[in-house]
Amino acid sequence: MRYWERLQTEKQQIIMYKIYLDNVEMFDLPKGLENFAVQIVREDGFNSSEQILREKTETDFLFYGDCYIYLSELFKNGACSIVDVRIEDVCDNVTYELFIGKLHISDIECDVKRKMIKSNIRDNSFTGMIKDFTKTDVPIYYTKTKNCFELESIDRLFIINPLIPELYKEILGFDVLEVLNYQIKYATDNKAYVVSDYLTTNKYMITNGYNLHNDSGSLEQKYPNVSFNKLFEELRKKFRLFMVIEYDVDGIPYLRIEQESYSFSSTNILSISDIQDSTTEEIDKTRLYNSIKVGSRIFEPKTGVYWYNEKSPILSFIESTFPTCGECTVNSDSEQNELNLVSEFIIDSNMISEAFNTPIGDLYDYDANIYLISYYVDIAYPYPLITMNTCNGHGGSFNCTLTNQNVVNNWLGYSPQCLTLSRYSSDYFKIEIKNATIEIQFPSPTLAQNDVVEFNNIISDNNNTITLSTTQNIYVNLNPPIGAITTSATFSYYECTKNSNYNLLAELVNIHQDGSVQPVAISVDYTLYIFVYTDNTFATISSQYQIVVTSANSITDVKTLTIETGLISLTIGQCAVVSYSVSANGLIPSADYPFVSESINFYQKEDLSKCEEFDNENQDSKYRLIKFSKELCQSDFQYIKNNKRGNITVDGKVFYIKNLTYRKNKLTDFELIGNSSLLWEYLNTNG
Repeated sequence: MRYWERLQTEKQQIIMYKIYLDNVEMFDLPKGLENFAVQIVREDGFNSSEQILREKTETDFLFYGDCYIYLSELFKNGACSIVDVRIEDVCDNVTYELFIGKLHISDIECDVKRKMIKSNIRDNSFTGMIKDFTKTDVPIYYTKTKNCFELESIDRLFIINPLIPELYKEILGFDVLEVLNYQIKYATDNKAYVVSDYLTTNKYMITNGYNLHNDSGSLEQKYPNVSFNKLFEELRKKFRLFMVIEYDVDGIPYLRIEQESYSFSSTNILSISDIQDSTTEEIDKTRLYNSIKVGSRIFEPKTGVYWYNEKSPILSFIESTFPTCGECTVNSDSEQNELNLVSEFIIDSNMISEAFNTPIGDLYDYDANIYLISYYVDIAYPYPLITMNTCNGHGGSFNCTLTNQNVVNNWLGYSPQCLTLSRYSSDYFKIEIKNATIEIQFPSPTLAQNDVVEFNNIISDNNNTITLSTTQNIYVNLNPPIGAITTSATFSYYECTKNSNYNLLAELVNIHQDGSVQPVAISVDYTLYIFVYTDNTFATISSQYQIVVTSANSITDVKTLTIETGLISLTIGQCAVVSYSVSANGLIPSADYPFVSESINFYQKEDLSKCEEFDNENQDSKYRLIKFSKELCQSDFQYIKNNKRGNITVDGKVFYIKNLTYRKNKLTDFELIGNSSLLWEYLNTNG
């Protein structure tokens, strides 16, 4: 049998399909239709480049007859044509639209002698229209698409610090959703677009370091180059974003970008009552990792100035790694062993402030770097606003929503594992005074001069436990006298918010007399105290801790005092303060003697026996993977394809599509993810 005749025979054996090229029906069906498969695939492993729920096909076709004639004419006329392909399935005299895609002439291979063309087809949305361009850096000052169709400009002005006249500035920037939409429209000649409820509500912009301190410049200086993939990746790291291909009322595909939870709908799209003979169950290791790395790759200001002075890894933007806890780990050789959420874009508040404060016209090391910054809209202002807010007890911070803690919170539920974030309690705090000046008066050699400390810098305060009191008397148990009352105008105190055991530590670092003012060296005793009170009336001391250090020469004999409570039990409402005293050993003239200290610190000491965790066990992580094969009728597949975010129940348990491969009149392969195990039910019924 000649080759052509054999193809015609195989054609008769192909289950009834129809194929259209550019809406023209072809009568010579290509070889390959008999093995044609359509996949619904969730590309969700963290290191997957796509992070998308979509349809695709990987079937190779061999075109001949009228298909060959049509395609070969296009091939002869150029390399860049794209053919619309529609495959319909005819079942019981009902026609179903099985697949819509694109055939790129640049992908075909021609068999000149036998008049055959080999090619595959791509889906009509992501692979066919978008994927080829997602890695391409696109200058966002273009006004035309790749084929010179009109493209709307997306640049706009933003206002930084609208309420601070001396810091008010207008800068050039770009809303991230508008940039993503711009890039897709550029790549598809306005045939596709981007939708995102999340990025509409939660507003972020990108700019570069140059724009943060300059108000004019060339296009290349002002407009960053960025690819769709790069921008999406940076946003996904912070907000756990995911893509879904959807279609509007006109059948035009668009790319929806939302948090991953959007891709899991409560709509039931198929119910399978019986567990199939071929069913297997395993853990989806793409959702497991040994550690999570967060923060920003660039977080150290060149000037060494820290406007946001938070040093706690979880409360800052510092690049930090937190290990998982429990026994569920990943092979160390696996590329999935670390969940890397570190930003390549600059998000650190101090870096934003440094660029903003760089003089106009000065060269700045990070002028070309892209910055990701949160903003909001106020109708009272002509432009969107970028403001500094209070973040973790610190005022004057940009990007509070992008601290490591908030990023980690966004990823809770991605994995069933817990995270060891710190070995501090949830009440962790640290406060300080830098370069403290202490005025000490010695009215007699036996009376200590005492003060309760007012701290001026909150480094960490997880639960808003630190308060500055301005009106209250405070009782301090000094000796002598017993039960003295200090009426300091202001002092700082810690108030417990959680019943637990705490180790409080205070430091008085490098204290000595400033000999340039009263150059009389004397012998002094330094005392450092931690007072714990029953409540914030400061009337009753529940415990007192102190350390005394003697300095033989108040000017040259520099001392550091450290005191800690050890693990003590505190209940909600109990308060603690730091106090100090300086007493002279010997009679001296009554005078104010200035003493200086490098710093006074008060904080909760790390407890190595403690493991403060973020527990994911109760989160909806969908880490179980089941696989089986089952017959699926065409109408059911069509419904699934049109509602691919929905759930499939198996023996009453809820699962979602990881990969579903449909072949007409053959078994459909199911790979589903969920939280439930089928094993217990199977054992109960069959064990």
